[in-house]
Amino acid sequence: MFRLSEDRLGLTHCMKNYPFRFLIFTLISFIASSGQAEAFETEKYSANPASITHGRPNLNCPQFQVFGYPTLSDSKILRRAFYTCRSGYAGLYDPAERTPLWIAEHLMKNNLQGIAEREFLDFIPDPDIPSGALPKPADYAKSGYDKGHMAPAADFKSSQTAMAETFQFANAIPQAPHSNRHTWKQLEDSTREVAYRRGEIYVISGPIFSDSPREKIRNSVSIPTAVFKILIDPKTKTMTGFVVPNSHSVDKEFRVYQVKVREIEKLTGLNFNPSLGQTEADRLEVTTGGDWLMPKGSLRR
Repeated sequence: MFRLSEDRLGLTHCMKNYPFRFLIFTLISFIASSGQAEAFETEKYSANPASITHGRPNLNCPQFQVFGYPTLSDSKILRRAFYTCRSGYAGLYDPAERTPLWIAEHLMKNNLQGIAEREFLDFIPDPDIPSGALPKPADYAKSGYDKGHMAPAADFKSSQTAMAETFQFANAIPQAPHSNRHTWKQLEDSTREVAYRRGEIYVISGPIFSDSPREKIRNSVSIPTAVFKILIDPKTKTMTGFVVPNSHSVDKEFRVYQVKVREIEKLTGLNFNPSLGQTEADRLEVTTGGDWLMPKGSLRR
């Protein structure tokens, strides 16, 4: 079984500074992972080890998307980008923007509940990407922006390892606090509720850049003008999307930002469903965008 080191999990600081609390945390995690916590579903994440490819798609990580991973026509970006594969998500990381361009997940009802905790976790550099291509914690300090998850930690309550892997900078963007902690959080909560009700959905999240030149925080980390999320139901073959402004004055109601998937493709230059034929892509991406009824938030914690 693939096992992460303490540093990769971001727990070394906790061991040194909070030894008793860390011991309790470790015991809880052990009980959960050994299958003794009968109140929670068995973890069902991929057994594939984490892997990275540089300048070419990662062909060993197909499990997080139903109609193919997003494709991009810009060959310069593709040559410099890193394709990430983790326990609970896959993504495309651009070292020029120092953010992911997209992160893909497969949310299943059985994996949404558990006892994994984020209390001792903080963002660390992705251990499989050269450190010079990644942000550092100091880059975000006093920047006025949060380290915003694209694959949220709360999507992985059934796995401490999968949750810890969301705290890597290849999964983070500079996100306006009001949006990240309120509007975007409500969208994340609602997405999990939809996955719970439907049994499973596929999700793609990422930044939208429209400023030229880019606004940046330290170390040339680009600040997106907006953030997108796409939800795909593989059973009904329907999908919808959201584009939430990365703004300190964003509307608290996330549902006002619901859009068709084709609109997000125009904003990002990404093809989110490359395995679909043109006729079916037109039907799903253009005609079904506003048909999903999204709950206001999650009823489960």
